[in-house]
Amino acid sequence: MDPARPAAHVLSGLPGHVAGQDRARPIAGRLMSALAPGSRLCVNDGARGVDPVSERAQEAYADSGAVPYNPRTVEETTSIFDVPHLVGPGVLPAHRWCPEPGPPAPKDVAEHGGPARKR
Repeated sequence: MDPARPAAHVLSGLPGHVAGQDRARPIAGRLMSALAPGSRLCVNDGARGVDPVSERAQEAYADSGAVPYNPRTVEETTSIFDVPHLVGPGVLPAHRWCPEPGPPAPKDVAEHGGPARKR
């Protein structure tokens, strides 16, 4: 990898394994600070407050003693981007960011994300 050329970091499901916004937010900033201008950061993560069935499944998972996972609201995921340059419509439910042609999905999925570009 040439550090002088743009690159991309994809944080897929990773932020949910970091408890607390104060710990999750600096991760993106540190990653982006090492990249050249024009680089991208894409974050997608489990969503909180979208679907009661998903909420119950998440509660059961948390109660199982498995590795903790902390789903976030759209606002919390947006705040993980430590750079002000969100691309396109910003953080949305994952299936709505670049939807396929055709009728929209009947309901949102319990995952959201979006990309940012370093200038």
